[in-house]
Amino acid sequence: MQEENIDQPDIDRIVADLILGAGDTTTLTMEWVLYLVSKNKEVQQKLRQNDETYLRNVLRETLRLYPVVPFLNRILPNNAIISGYNIPAGTTMFLTIYTSGRDPKYFKNPEQFLPDRWLRDNTHSTVILQKASLPFAVGVRSCVGKKIAETQVMTTLSKIVNKFYVELCNVREIKIDLQMISKPSEELRLKFHKI
Repeated sequence: MQEENIDQPDIDRIVADLILGAGDTTTLTMEWVLYLVSKNKEVQQKLRQNDETYLRNVLRETLRLYPVVPFLNRILPNNAIISGYNIPAGTTMFLTIYTSGRDPKYFKNPEQFLPDRWLRDNTHSTVILQKASLPFAVGVRSCVGKKIAETQVMTTLSKIVNKFYVELCNVREIKIDLQMISKPSEELRLKFHKI
């Protein structure tokens, strides 16, 4: 077995990624989903039809607008030309998932919560949308817990909306607090009305 030599800054980056990935990411995703669903009665009604595709699209759209891990860093393994700039191998690349998910070049009405934008039809290219919104990253360093997190959020959301109408009670507009992990600018106040 070949021994790998990893220097301390790389170890620090790897550990930081693991801590971020293992944090309260699923809980925060659920908060953002409930926030958006509570603001959209028609979305709640559609979710009650128990359509797994629509559930997945609500989750995708939530993570596009509010990625829990809004930034990624990667070390460029080879020299590359990116947008006309020569970037040498070994350069740390800092990517913003938050910005790419709101880029009007890829998303029409990027600030709006529109789960139907993820439907596969002739007017949308979901492949392009998926490449522009990478809340779980991509490739060998993507989130190992993606499937578990998606299943937990979709199952929980389905159970909630089938039993309750969710109402947002916050007076001020909730904004995204972009730090290592994105979270609501203030505690969400939700009311659950039994159906």
